[in-house]
Amino acid sequence: MISAVESLKNLCWHYCPLPSSITGKFQDVLISAKAKSTNSFHSFHQFIPECENEIFPYYERHEKGFDRSRSHGRMHIARSLIFCEVMGRYYHFLGIPVNFNLMRRAIGLHDAGRQGNTEDVWEKDSAKILKKHLLKKGTGSFVASKQADIVVKDGSQKEYPIEYALVQSGDCLDIMRVLMGLGEKNGFRKELLTFLNHSHAFPINKAKCHSFRDQLIEEVWDFVQITEKKKFAPEFSKNENFMHHLFQVIENNRKKHPVLSIALAKDSYDFASLSFPSIKKQNFFMRVIFFPFNVIRAILILIIQLVPYRPSMR
Repeated sequence: MISAVESLKNLCWHYCPLPSSITGKFQDVLISAKAKSTNSFHSFHQFIPECENEIFPYYERHEKGFDRSRSHGRMHIARSLIFCEVMGRYYHFLGIPVNFNLMRRAIGLHDAGRQGNTEDVWEKDSAKILKKHLLKKGTGSFVASKQADIVVKDGSQKEYPIEYALVQSGDCLDIMRVLMGLGEKNGFRKELLTFLNHSHAFPINKAKCHSFRDQLIEEVWDFVQITEKKKFAPEFSKNENFMHHLFQVIENNRKKHPVLSIALAKDSYDFASLSFPSIKKQNFFMRVIFFPFNVIRAILILIIQLVPYRPSMR
């Protein structure tokens, strides 16, 4: 019989390095990147209505059905979207072209095809939903098929390796909401995070890459803890203004979240002036003390998931 912790690990998209079949293409794009993104990241706030009105309804239905614990619900999607936006903007700053529209829609719909909170065996269903959405937005059928494939982790060659890596990284960061083992941030293993994990290929020194990456991870951990406690709050029960309320959490913590605050900028952002507060790391003694409480929390979540869901016959 598998443990509660092992079962909870299967609730999430397992984070891992880029598959070897696309690593080469990913590196080629990074090394040769000279062109700026053609679709400006400033359109993020224009994307919010699309997210709330066309993407969130999938997850709202899930939350009323199999996902009553909201493990893969709107809060997970909204946070992952913000993380992707921040990482995408940093790549943009480095001169690496990013298809922001594809990235946003892909992270938004990467769990749309789920039918349960176990290991994700519905990725191809999510890809079909994403393709349908892309077609609706005017993307041609052939291109839409290639683009939708980035939510399927099958080790195959991806035509959009940057966006694939960003979507994987955004989902990977939000895995901190789940207990993964003894260690900081619920056992999160930052060495497996793809974002800025190929620093030799970037037109910026390695120290700056590591500094930005480490700060992002610290802020994500704090943000996840704050928002996990709020995901059942009334302001997050409706799709309308969901993102506004989430942005407000960042706004209220700007000093602690300078990197996440990048997502709030509607105009240009001066990355060069970005400064980070000192990072406070939890010592080993405190991790040992809190580990039993995290295990109990994990077991309670698992019990909720194991209670059979009986849809209404009405």
